[in-house]
Amino acid sequence: MRFLILRNDKIVSKNVLIRSLTQTKTTQFVIPKNEETPQYFSIQIDVSKLITNHQIKITMKKTFYFITLLLISISFFSCSSDDDLNYQNDFQASKSTWLDFKASSNNSYQYVVTGNSFFIHHRWETTITVSNGIVIQRDFEYIDKPEYMPEEDWQWTENANEINTHGSFIAAGPLTLDEIYTKAENEWLIKRKNTNTYFETENNGLISTCGYSEKGCMDDCFTGIRIKSITIL
Repeated sequence: MRFLILRNDKIVSKNVLIRSLTQTKTTQFVIPKNEETPQYFSIQIDVSKLITNHQIKITMKKTFYFITLLLISISFFSCSSDDDLNYQNDFQASKSTWLDFKASSNNSYQYVVTGNSFFIHHRWETTITVSNGIVIQRDFEYIDKPEYMPEEDWQWTENANEINTHGSFIAAGPLTLDEIYTKAENEWLIKRKNTNTYFETENNGLISTCGYSEKGCMDDCFTGIRIKSITIL
C-alpha cells in the first residue's frame, strides 16, 4: 500500500515536509483504496523528532564514510612507505647505529667523502667537521692535482663563517650525518625504475655508500654519497 503526504491540500514528499514544516504537528495522509474514492484522515506527527532523526541518520552516514576513508588512507601510507624504500631493514639497522654513535660522540665527529670521475680521470676528498650537530669546517682536496686547474682550486678550507662560500660543484655538501640519513631515506633509497641502488655500511655499521645510478650510464651517474671514514672528534 502506498501513501502520499498532504499539506494545505497539496501533495508533498517526505523531504519537502522535513524542510518546510516547523511549528505544526498535524498533517494529513491520503491512502487511496481505489482511484475514485480516496479516504482522508488526520494523524499527529512530531515533526521535530522526524527532522532530528533524519539529520542523525545523515550525520552517522557521513561519519562512517569519513572514518572508513581515514583508515584506508592510514593503511595505504603505512604500507607504501616500506614498500617504496630499497634496503629498508639494512637502513633501519644503520640508522639505529647512527643514533647510538650520535649520543656517544656528543654529536661531534668528522667524516671524509670521496669522489671521482672517469671522464676527467681525477679523484678528490671532502672532509666535513661537525661539533654539537653543527658543521664548523669543510676541507676539500684533489688527490691527483689537475694541471689545467689553478693551484688555489686544488685544495681549500672553509671555516664556520665561510661554509659554502666556494662555488665548487664537485666538493661534498656541508651536511651533518643527521641530514645524510634523512636524504638517504627520503631521496637516495627510494625505488625508481631503470636505476641501480646501492647501500653499504662499512663504517662500523654507519653509512659508507648510499645512492643510485641510471642503468646504462657510463660516467658520473651516481647520485648519493660515498663516505670513506667517520671518526669522533
